[in-house]
Amino acid sequence: MRWELSTRRVAVANGRRSRRRWNLALAMVTAMLGACSQPLPDADTPAGRLYVAQCGLCHAAYAPGLLTPAMWEIQVARMDEYRRRRGAPPLDAAERKIILDYLRAHAG
Repeated sequence: MRWELSTRRVAVANGRRSRRRWNLALAMVTAMLGACSQPLPDADTPAGRLYVAQCGLCHAAYAPGLLTPAMWEIQVARMDEYRRRRGAPPLDAAERKIILDYLRAHAG
């Protein structure tokens, strides 16, 4: 009987944790979708158009305010590596600078 109560408590606790994880994941996805649906700042500038053109090849261009300037630097480097693995050329130095300057100027 004690063992049954113990396993029942564990199952209930696991169910609560699972629901919390799903709720957290849903909240994060909702926040990301909301951020993606906002218009990009200065989207009609050469830098904004380059950002959308290059980063939008694989995914929607994320709102620059989602990340800090340092986080954008890491993310752009990761995406360059991802592009290489997919056989696409990485950004050249000028494109990288323009895009990072744009992201830094509008970062959160």
